[in-house]
Amino acid sequence: MSTLKSKAIFTIQKGKLENFKDIATQCINCVKQKDKSTLKYDWYFSDNLCIVDEEFSDSEAMLSHMQNLGNLPLNLTEIATFNLEIYGSPTSELMNALKALNPTVFNFYKGL
Repeated sequence: MSTLKSKAIFTIQKGKLENFKDIATQCINCVKQKDKSTLKYDWYFSDNLCIVDEEFSDSEAMLSHMQNLGNLPLNLTEIATFNLEIYGSPTSELMNALKALNPTVFNFYKGL
């Protein structure tokens, strides 16, 4: 399984939802313009919670995605707490890049 999926889960501070959505829009526009191998980039909201559901062709695509976004994700973490889950088998290079985010990695077992 070379594709990678990730789920970023944000809990947004009170009164910061519109600011968060403005930054989210900037992220989406950036991905539309710059990413070539992002297969899925969906944002979901429920009250002060946000889930970003992503899929990449491989670890290199996720690294490229991170570089393309630049500091935008840091702007989000200034107004929200953040948790990251990775589904698949990320390369050691990607894991080193994600180290500060302390992601939970779920390795693929089996399925349909």
